[in-house]
Amino acid sequence: MIGISLMKAVEDGKIVLDDPINDYLPYQVINPYFPNTPITIRQLANHTSSIAEMDEYEMSYILKEPFTYKKGEISKAKYKEMRYYAKNKQRSMADFLKALLAKNGDLYSKKNYLKHKPGSQYAYSNAGATLAAHIIEIVYDLSYDQFTEQYILDPLGMTETGWSYESIDAEKHTDLHFSNKRVVPKYTLITYPDGGLLTNVVDLSQYLQDQMKGYAGEGTLISNDAYQEMMKPSLSSEQQKRKSRNYGIFWEITGDHIGHNGGDPGAVCSLRFDPETGIGRLFMMNTIPNHPSATQQFRSIWGLLSDFGVAILEETKR
Repeated sequence: MIGISLMKAVEDGKIVLDDPINDYLPYQVINPYFPNTPITIRQLANHTSSIAEMDEYEMSYILKEPFTYKKGEISKAKYKEMRYYAKNKQRSMADFLKALLAKNGDLYSKKNYLKHKPGSQYAYSNAGATLAAHIIEIVYDLSYDQFTEQYILDPLGMTETGWSYESIDAEKHTDLHFSNKRVVPKYTLITYPDGGLLTNVVDLSQYLQDQMKGYAGEGTLISNDAYQEMMKPSLSSEQQKRKSRNYGIFWEITGDHIGHNGGDPGAVCSLRFDPETGIGRLFMMNTIPNHPSATQQFRSIWGLLSDFGVAILEETKR
């Protein structure tokens, strides 16, 4: 949701995409390898900021209940991961970002930045995405969850969606599972804007439909021009890591599809649409398909969703 949040801020005159981020932050975020090259908001949005995927980012995961599994009850990797999360301490998003990215931060390291010039190369960054959301908090003087509730969730009728267990009816939401079907302990993210949304298929489909309508000039949240700006390719061939993949404002453009994928412990989600056919696909799963057979099943279901969409489209034309 950070893409449409940014475009809302642009339309409201709160930010300019090509402004340096340090024009908005109360501290300096500077790539130490290129101290004279400013990082811009647009670079955060298309993942060319040179902010890395640092190890310390894993300190963002906060368990909401005790971790009681013993060795052997879940995979070795997940046991180690959850033990790590169990030691993490809650802190504000603003404080966490400053700790990671400001030179005097307690989690700062030069390794938190990549050794390439800001704006020169695509490299996905969850920390960079969260920093964009934090800038929205600053310019609106609202927390990001309050901003999205006011400008996105409520207008779209996404009544079963929120950023915390306290903001939703938890009884309507499923448990998450490890690959052996054991339940993942409930957790939250300090950097929740980059992937901590709690939602369901019905609500998230409302969001995807609005994005599709926006691309077609019929969206409701921002102007037609803003939707187009958000979803148009912005990376040059030199910036792209893979020539088949481009990026707009936090939207991935792959071949003839626009969308995004995401995953966290016990959850995976993919939503995409084909602007030519108007077919959109959304798939959520409460476990990670980390076994080859499960991955194949996921791909099969994803393909069937496309076939179903084509069949429905053909039926409506008759």
